[in-house]
Amino acid sequence: MRLLGRVRHQMDRIGVPSSKKIWATEINYGVTGGGLADGAATPISERRQVANVLRTYLLGASRGLARVFWYHYDWGRTPTGGTLGNTLLSDPSDYSRMSAAGLALRTAERWLSGRLVARQGQRPCARDRRGTYHCVVRSRGVVRSIYWNPHREVRVQVPRHSTTRVLGRAVARHPGRHTVRVGYEPMVVRTRR
Repeated sequence: MRLLGRVRHQMDRIGVPSSKKIWATEINYGVTGGGLADGAATPISERRQVANVLRTYLLGASRGLARVFWYHYDWGRTPTGGTLGNTLLSDPSDYSRMSAAGLALRTAERWLSGRLVARQGQRPCARDRRGTYHCVVRSRGVVRSIYWNPHREVRVQVPRHSTTRVLGRAVARHPGRHTVRVGYEPMVVRTRR
């Protein structure tokens, strides 16, 4: 997402008003090229696809993107049976059926509902020295702390009286302070304030 800073700098240089919003119009993962002849993307698990969607929207919002559009929601199959992208928002054999990654768009919308805030002088969704991302969203008396580490599993301390959810599923309620395991799948810890 450092690219966004360079884009904003270039826009400033050519006189585009800073009030002009920046959109990301073609996000996807695993795309090998421009057409069926380039071959299929390497498949990834459904859980990793969901994580890709959530992390993309969280990081995009934290870096100031006004809109993010997924490219392509209706990947067809290549002659070899795969798809050109590996993060699929719909079922390639029936585009009217949303995939788990497609449904994750709703989860991202819910998680981002409110105000994304920076912590301790850092930008929103800052990454710590262990590579763990932490986003904080405040909304109507609720604080959602969202964590993930794309490279390894780590332990994160959560506050009392919080509820932990992984990919939208309630995992546990925590009456006291303790730690939870965080990996590549974004996890939200919800508390009241």
